[in-house]
Amino acid sequence: MSTDAPTFLYCLGAQKAGTTWLHDYFCDHPDVHVPAVKEMHYFDSIFGEEKRATTQRRANMLARALSEKWGYAQPRREDDVIPFPSVEYQGALLRMHTDRSPDHAAYRELMLNGRRGERVVADITPAYSTLEADAFAEMLRIAPDAKFLFIMRDPLKRLISSLRMRHVTDVAPVVALQGIDQLCELYLEGSQLGAERRSTYARLIRELEKVVPRAQICYLFYERLFTDATMDALNDWLGVARKPGDYNKVIWSTSGNDQPSPEMTRRLHATLADEYAFLADRFGSDIPEKWVAPGKGRP
Repeated sequence: MSTDAPTFLYCLGAQKAGTTWLHDYFCDHPDVHVPAVKEMHYFDSIFGEEKRATTQRRANMLARALSEKWGYAQPRREDDVIPFPSVEYQGALLRMHTDRSPDHAAYRELMLNGRRGERVVADITPAYSTLEADAFAEMLRIAPDAKFLFIMRDPLKRLISSLRMRHVTDVAPVVALQGIDQLCELYLEGSQLGAERRSTYARLIRELEKVVPRAQICYLFYERLFTDATMDALNDWLGVARKPGDYNKVIWSTSGNDQPSPEMTRRLHATLADEYAFLADRFGSDIPEKWVAPGKGRP
């Protein structure tokens, strides 16, 4: 393991805005180290309204891992100090979620595990988009030079993609047996709080900028992510070598799944009016042309 201090990169999401693609891109980048687990879910287990649920989900995963040897079909990362996948790694995850030392030693151990001198270490956890200023201040405290990346997708399309993914993957019968419009109705009624928090870009941007210097924040648009121009700019901001990406790689597609009805789509769109207005004021002409705000045309 290299003893040189790397720059920490926190990718805050957004969910359904290319973060898995970005994770895979960084896995092949010579100057960026990513931990064996794609989403660390560390700070959202300490801060925020979802911390109890996050901790319980990770506890359930660990229990399943230890009983069923989850992950052993994956290629082993032989260079890791703590081998992955292994019972030892699962134990390290458990220690991370029970460690509350001021220096977050167990988290740092896993983040740096297997690092071979890469200049940047990346924690890509979209759930961090639900956090507030106190969490970002702590993330900055343990890594004062850290950089924060947030990728934005058209708010309506991101929301629909998120709800459709949950409709397809959620094992809970209350979700699985319902049509997508019924799940959207639950969102409109306020019972899908996770989806709602992940849709509030304005709240995240305000909270982030309360404590993080603007030069340490990068905002990107999903609609322009898969290009050399965007990736070159991102790599330059990180201070690492430029590297082209596989821009045709499909990570998760819901194109063949149930779509909300036109009326439901209109209702979802209307709930996001304030988000579109804030973003238009904040980013102006940088907003992708494909974004359509409520009242400006059909979504």
